[in-house]
Amino acid sequence: MLGKLIKYDLISVSKILFPLHLALLVVTVLGRLSMALNLPQNAPLIVSLMLMLYIFGIIAIGIITLVVLVMRFYKNLFTSEGYLMHTLPVKASQHLNSKLIVAVLWSILDCVFIIFSIFILLVNQPWLNQISAANWAELKEMFSIIFLGGGNTMVSILFLCLYMLIANIYIFLSFYVSICIGQLMNKHKVLGSFLAYLVIYVISQILSVISMLFFGLSSLRGFPVQTLTFEYYRNLMTLSIVETLAFSIVFYLISNYMISKKLNLD
Repeated sequence: MLGKLIKYDLISVSKILFPLHLALLVVTVLGRLSMALNLPQNAPLIVSLMLMLYIFGIIAIGIITLVVLVMRFYKNLFTSEGYLMHTLPVKASQHLNSKLIVAVLWSILDCVFIIFSIFILLVNQPWLNQISAANWAELKEMFSIIFLGGGNTMVSILFLCLYMLIANIYIFLSFYVSICIGQLMNKHKVLGSFLAYLVIYVISQILSVISMLFFGLSSLRGFPVQTLTFEYYRNLMTLSIVETLAFSIVFYLISNYMISKKLNLD
């Protein structure tokens, strides 16, 4: 049954998100073609304006994707649609799992679309080719110092990917648990969800700071970049992964309990 729920949710959100991201690629291709044309003397101004609009467009698509995925959870489970969805012979956890899997999947697709769009726009650009080998070497060295610190490259990449995945799950679950708490109110449920999110955010940030202070990873200020070691970043990343995973588990359990035991569709 979980597979059917995932298919249903995926089709529902894809009707909105796929055309939106396809439009991004079309605009990117058109932008790339226009860059290949002979532009007038005021070309730098035109290119700058187009680039600014492109950046705003990417940001807007990211925000719209997040809103659509979160609203899917709210509308499908806590509005009039919820009366039908909660009559299905499935557990609350299956509803939650379906929404979460689809949300994480589409957020990954969103990143893939955006990266591919940027690649189309920038590949083989003359100004990129003008960047000297020395400049690339400096960038590589800076990346190595900040993210690797002499450590294993593959381990660092895996750590970063794992954190990004868990952080993605955390983001959606923080919205889900806020909506679940907000729906307990008989009136102004959206406002209640917003206030719940603010409270949860503040509490999670306070706990994060406390844990960093406890483990001695509270601040990078005052440290030159060259002194930051791989071990420091590894410990910081490990702590971040553990914290984010712990918050995600708590949010999931609360959301599941609210949906199964405290559902309020009035």
